[in-house]
Amino acid sequence: MPLTIRKSRNLEAAAHDVCYEMMRLGDALTIRKQFCSGGREESLARLLLEAFLLHYRNIRDFLMNADKHPDDITASHFNLYWQGVPGKTIRRKQNRETGFAKKN
Repeated sequence: MPLTIRKSRNLEAAAHDVCYEMMRLGDALTIRKQFCSGGREESLARLLLEAFLLHYRNIRDFLMNADKHPDDITASHFNLYWQGVPGKTIRRKQNRETGFAKKN
């Protein structure tokens, strides 16, 4: 799909949406660490993990230019030279930061 320049008001609204996704991603992780460590509150831990993964997927798609729908806005709409971030790089970094990495 050819890249088109979006109207600035659409990009401004999208920037707020991306900020929201990032904030909720951090909130889900922070609350999970605070209230669900050591096996406590298992159902809350699952709920927060689901919320984390939902917002993570939205940010990942944005950064990887995964415009699955015609009206999706991706990072390349903000910077025409953006090539996307390889999926493995995002997963490795996120695993380190969240503690979801596999233990050897």
